Amino acid sequence: MNFITLGESPRVDLVPELIKIIGRDFDYREIGLLDDVSDYKNVSPENDNDLYVSRLKNGSQIKLSKKWAKNKIKEMNLSGNSVILCTGDFGGLNIIQPSKSVNCFLNSLPKINKLAIVCPVREQVKSLCSRWDSFAKEVDYYYYSPYENKGVFPQRKKYDFIYLDCMGYTLEHEKLIGRNSDARTVSARKILGNFLRCLII
Repeated sequence: MNFITLGESPRVDLVPELIKIIGRDFDYREIGLLDDVSDYKNVSPENDNDLYVSRLKNGSQIKLSKKWAKNKIKEMNLSGNSVILCTGDFGGLNIIQPSKSVNCFLNSLPKINKLAIVCPVREQVKSLCSRWDSFAKEVDYYYYSPYENKGVFPQRKKYDFIYLDCMGYTLEHEKLIGRNSDARTVSARKILGNFLRCLII
């Protein structure tokens, strides 16, 4: 199995914990879209709607273009199952996309009255509204970077559910944000890990 990150590999902050959630040993390879890129000017987003957030090998956060990322994946010669470690929409690409598992999970829940979405940076909030506004009667948006550990997340406000919309959020982030808001909280990482557990034999 290939794990593809938009930033640099290895994702020491992500893949080991994802494997623990899956709960099985298997062979995998990590690929970073920025592994062979030294000049980041060409990967910069054109605007807020073209924005993804990922992690460099040194642990720092990087913003990059959705369009560039999709084209980069299209050019890759992948064999076997490949998983994109990003919650964005990658259209018709022949890869496993966490966004689809997340959509199925939230759609399977009873109707949510109040939902909170947490994403890494403020600039992403506007583009997320068209995706998540239909999932609940009321949706609030927050930004908190899992790589820089700064931003604003729900605190002591009544929600039915809080979803952490980035693969960078750890199980510890789940506990932290859930503890501060007293709401059921789940990360894309946990949803993807449980999905992959059913796929891997």
